[in-house]
Amino acid sequence: MLESIKDLYKTSELDAIKVQAIEASSSGIVISDMSLEDNPLIYINAAFEVMTGYSREEVIGKNCRFLQGGDKDQPEIDELRRAIKAEESTRVILKNYKKDGTLFWNELIISPVKDDDGKLTNFIGIQTDVTARVEAQMALKEKTQELEISNKDLEQFAHAVSHDLKEPLRMIATFIEFLSDEYSDKLDEKAQDYINYAIGGANRMQSLIEDLLVFSKVKGQADSEFEMIDLNEVIEEILVNLKVLITEKNAKIDIENLPSLKANKSQILVLLQNLISNALKYSAKEPRIILKAKTERDRNLISVEDNGIGIDDHYKDYVFEIFNRLHSKKTYPGNGIGLSICKRVVDNHGGEIWFESEKEKGTKFFVAIPKNL
Repeated sequence: MLESIKDLYKTSELDAIKVQAIEASSSGIVISDMSLEDNPLIYINAAFEVMTGYSREEVIGKNCRFLQGGDKDQPEIDELRRAIKAEESTRVILKNYKKDGTLFWNELIISPVKDDDGKLTNFIGIQTDVTARVEAQMALKEKTQELEISNKDLEQFAHAVSHDLKEPLRMIATFIEFLSDEYSDKLDEKAQDYINYAIGGANRMQSLIEDLLVFSKVKGQADSEFEMIDLNEVIEEILVNLKVLITEKNAKIDIENLPSLKANKSQILVLLQNLISNALKYSAKEPRIILKAKTERDRNLISVEDNGIGIDDHYKDYVFEIFNRLHSKKTYPGNGIGLSICKRVVDNHGGEIWFESEKEKGTKFFVAIPKNL
């Protein structure tokens, strides 16, 4: 009869089970002897042979640094040396090479083994080929960098185009107005209508260029551009920006105490300002807007509710596409870009935007921003 767990570990039967388990592992497992010079390998399992192409006979008695090939200056190697010297566990991902010279990425976990007196006797290493994962991460990083460069180029292009177009348009509108003022007594009503159409077209083009410039600026943001922001401060700034429109509309805006959240401040300002200005634009005779926000388990939920004309549920996806308008410019001004900008901002934050609406009774927009940005 075995008297203790310690006695159990001394049985040859359990030793055999342990060896079988190690041999059956899909990860490469190696054991080095820390009592011998250069800490050679004294054991490798079958998975290590398959992973590297080396046989037991070729490996036993060598330090496993031979897998590093010519890449012996990797920072991860310094971490391995530190952990071995400190007799600690660690995990690194290294460039290693198979027997045929093929590069593979090796996730290596090493752990010290000590005897009953606490003396270091061995290190055990568990190795996993993570080449597919590392290459996928590298490809994603490369694509992300390419996208950032493309976004920067597009933003610079949008700035250049907007500057080059706005000045000629301003000049056209100005000289048409001069023409109208100087020769109004010589022009008939039809000619005056043509002048008004031309001035209106130039002004709309200027407005469109400015909206497109805003849309181009709202691009994907790096994590470093997200910070904790106070929504109450953001709303105060928006109310100042929209003060004239709010006064003209005689609108009532109810705002509950809003939480702080991690986000890009300038983009959240653009998002909420667009939602509030839309609520004012498509409003009833006496607009009432209710702004609320609450913190849920894994997200912040913001809502902007109005008592306006409402949106048919048929257009729930259509309204977020750029240049899509539900009404004529004569009825409601605008370029059909505002909600597209909102959608882009929300996408940049990994969130969602949707609405609930009833014709002639109002619309409620919801914005969900994840907490773990």
